[in-house]
Amino acid sequence: MTLSNVGDLHLAINSRFTLNPSQIPDFNAFTPLEWVRARLPKRLLVQVGHNHGLYQIGSQADDVAFDQPGGDRLHGDYWSQWQNLANELARLPAEIGVIVVALLPKIGAVANLDPRETDRVGGYAPTYGPIFSVSTAILTGKRLTAIDQAIQDGNKRIRDIVTEAALVQGSLLWTDDHRKSS
Repeated sequence: MTLSNVGDLHLAINSRFTLNPSQIPDFNAFTPLEWVRARLPKRLLVQVGHNHGLYQIGSQADDVAFDQPGGDRLHGDYWSQWQNLANELARLPAEIGVIVVALLPKIGAVANLDPRETDRVGGYAPTYGPIFSVSTAILTGKRLTAIDQAIQDGNKRIRDIVTEAALVQGSLLWTDDHRKSS
């Protein structure tokens, strides 16, 4: 196994033991969306997470590139993966009444990033360091401001992708501001 297959291993373990505690063989290879189709929950919470460098920034104050999130040959680039997920969510059965897509968290609000000074510029301290890590990295407030703005821009793009897929499929009844969009 290579490092690039770790995500598949995580899904396999999660599907087998967390989602399939009775370990029925027919369910072992189910993807999370196949579980949704099989279980038909009334409410579905989609939490994609904060990978693609954001975890390293929030946990270790590492200034890693995340502006161009990665992908892989099998699943496509980051935005293609969102488009595929959005299309699949839009095609889920109507029995799933509510689908909530949790967007990426603002890294500037992570409790681990400790402001090293008391003064603020635009709400941000001059520098931040991690408090729950052995990392000695320091992240500037200017860089953290740019990262949070990129997250806000990315969240808008994700929201647009998911909304457009739902509109195309005819599955969107309400927008995030609760106005009817039919």
